[in-house]
Amino acid sequence: MARPMAIAEVRGEPAIFAPSPRWVASFFTSTFTPHPMSRAVDVSTTHVFGDEALSPVEGRVERVIEVEAGPGPFSRSDFAIVVRLGGGLWAKLLHVEPRVRVNERVSVGDPIGRYLRSNFLLEKNLPHVHVEVSRSPKLRPGLSLSIEPSRELVECLKSATVIPGNYARFRVAAVGDSYTLLEPVEAKALAIGGFASGVRVAINGEIGFGHPYVGLIHLGSKPKPNSLVKAFGQPLGYVRRVGRRHSIAINSLESFEKWLQVVSSLANMGRQPRHPNPRFSPTPLCRGESTTLELLVGTMAIAKLGLREEGSYVEITFSPHPQPQATP
Repeated sequence: MARPMAIAEVRGEPAIFAPSPRWVASFFTSTFTPHPMSRAVDVSTTHVFGDEALSPVEGRVERVIEVEAGPGPFSRSDFAIVVRLGGGLWAKLLHVEPRVRVNERVSVGDPIGRYLRSNFLLEKNLPHVHVEVSRSPKLRPGLSLSIEPSRELVECLKSATVIPGNYARFRVAAVGDSYTLLEPVEAKALAIGGFASGVRVAINGEIGFGHPYVGLIHLGSKPKPNSLVKAFGQPLGYVRRVGRRHSIAINSLESFEKWLQVVSSLANMGRQPRHPNPRFSPTPLCRGESTTLELLVGTMAIAKLGLREEGSYVEITFSPHPQPQATP
């Protein structure tokens, strides 16, 4: 395999990599607190649970821990693989049934186990390795460090395809149990672009059913705080938190801190963390049916439709409001 692409940096240095030539990543789709706090990234190389999981980091395995995933339709057990990266940093890898042992050395792209569908995941989730990086081998999410999209990734995303209107056509890349992975029809873009009050960004997040936020990867200038973000001709939210190479746009008029408290509280009560009073409710429609569209980055797909579509192409329109038949 050629030199792996750096996907993310920690403390200004590459730390998380694309484990194969075909990969997909999500920094900001999940409402699990480390994601909107920019402290995690999900990396996948397949749409099939049980397929071989490849390491997105390089280091020595220090701990392998089985953790309780709670009740639900999938596995009650999950695992944390803790890898010492060097430089006083550790990576925590979740959602993999491990095939590695303590003290084993792993390189980027090495098999580390099988993608595991545990009760931490929703039915719509892709198989993925959830990655956090910390100054401590302990597992508490609060110890995780900030993760930024890498400079190399940003350069690759500058060709992100911008769809100006409320209609988009995609090629079907793969079909999962309850979703369809999509890729561009023409350009080989690695993401879908949008604008924050005129500043061009790559959008990473979910659209539909009042999803509470999207992430923005900066492709040049930083957007200004409180900028309105648009994609597919629809307003998605307001920029409330600006990092070095990313921003968070939330779908409400609150401060980021108050918004995060509301979303985290809903998640802790076991509810799907949709904000109770979204400012905008853009709705993707496929064959007239309300659905969701998760915007990804990567070579395997740039979006995931929340419906199964068996054809070669998918056509999606975007409505500014939920349709009457929509059910989350």
